[in-house]
Amino acid sequence: MLNNLFKNKKTIFYLMTIGFGFAILLFNLLTPMLADDYSYTFSWYDRSSITTLWGACLSMYAHYFSWGGRIITHFIATVFLLIGKPVFNIFNTAAYCWLAYLIYRYASVHAKKGHLLIYLAVHLCIWFAVPAFGQDFLWLIGACNYLWPAVFIFTFIWPYYQYVMTGKLLSNKILIGFMPILGLLAGWGNENTSGAGIFFTGILLLTGRRLGKKLPRWMLLGFGSQIVGFLIMIAAPGNYLRLESSSENTGFLLTYGGRLSVCNQMLYEYLLPFLLAYIFLLVLVFYQNTEACRKWIAALFGITALANNYVMLVVTEYPERAALGTVLFLTAGLLYCASLLLNENTVKWACGIACSLLAVFCIQYSYGLLDIGYTYRVYNRRIDSILMQRDAGILDIVTYRIEPKTKFNGLYGLEDLQGYPTHWLNGNTSNYFGLHTIVAFPEEKAEE
Repeated sequence: MLNNLFKNKKTIFYLMTIGFGFAILLFNLLTPMLADDYSYTFSWYDRSSITTLWGACLSMYAHYFSWGGRIITHFIATVFLLIGKPVFNIFNTAAYCWLAYLIYRYASVHAKKGHLLIYLAVHLCIWFAVPAFGQDFLWLIGACNYLWPAVFIFTFIWPYYQYVMTGKLLSNKILIGFMPILGLLAGWGNENTSGAGIFFTGILLLTGRRLGKKLPRWMLLGFGSQIVGFLIMIAAPGNYLRLESSSENTGFLLTYGGRLSVCNQMLYEYLLPFLLAYIFLLVLVFYQNTEACRKWIAALFGITALANNYVMLVVTEYPERAALGTVLFLTAGLLYCASLLLNENTVKWACGIACSLLAVFCIQYSYGLLDIGYTYRVYNRRIDSILMQRDAGILDIVTYRIEPKTKFNGLYGLEDLQGYPTHWLNGNTSNYFGLHTIVAFPEEKAEE
């Protein structure tokens, strides 16, 4: 029966990829420019509009010294803003699909049964577990800061992981030559996930040596470039300027006690069911008669996920979107454990669970689509109103705020226009549209 069900695996795999890809593409198409998107159309160098790649480079140079070290991700975002949102929608959807495929490959590296269920489960886990789905995958600046670094990190680590787990070594000379560059991108992404990626790669290298595997030179060079990229990012003078401006004077215990509480809350509020499921499956794996290396790797995913979460103790703010790396490593670990436990008997239960979660996904997706579609319609109506007033010579605009309802909305958790013109978003928006000032009142007044 199972053989008949899964005999057309490739066809079903491609259909799932197309289905989820189309779902994410539709969300991207309905997500307009939001929040910081307007800010990064202007140069950090001289506050002029960015119209060329050279202008984007100058902006990132100034960004590094005045705001922060994520200039690779922000450069990608600036280029997309320069090219246009429609191009970003396509590339961003492709990035999401590639990331989901990578997590599937990590989880199924030893799978003997249920490959399609694992792939389906990857999409479902990302959907249900990511706390700020819209910010991480739809909002242009957010996606370039979190989705894209995750793509670089998991793509870079894969040859290391594959070699340690299966003995298969990367042989393509072009890809080998590109590994140091990819390592630099993986290390120069965002602080917590790039750091977790370095930790995971380093442990893989030590595990490989412990297993008696010879480590090629390109692996060591790639790991070195990953560390260099990370050090360049965290050494940015802008990081320390911002840290000084947001320093806390509450004492060591209160400061770090409060931060620890925030880190714990992130796990408890958003990831507790997934963390408990992972621990449950991990314990079952340790009771299995399987190789010690597989058990260690199953545990390493969880350790890395927790490290990705608790490294946020060193910063003053922990936004939900920064938990993406924690979710991805936890998802890979959870499904890796599941893949080791799947057999002729357990795959039936897994299929039932996956189908039930898929039904919930369909309900949530329709609700999220309505929310995003409503925001898209109201947002465009607001833009049309602004342009009409501007063309009529009215340069001091009064409009309305938009209030999203679900985490799948790119605007959910972000700041929208405020009721005073000096707010940073109001100022950037008015500059973008060539206005004197713009203010906004609550959404319910929009129809008045």
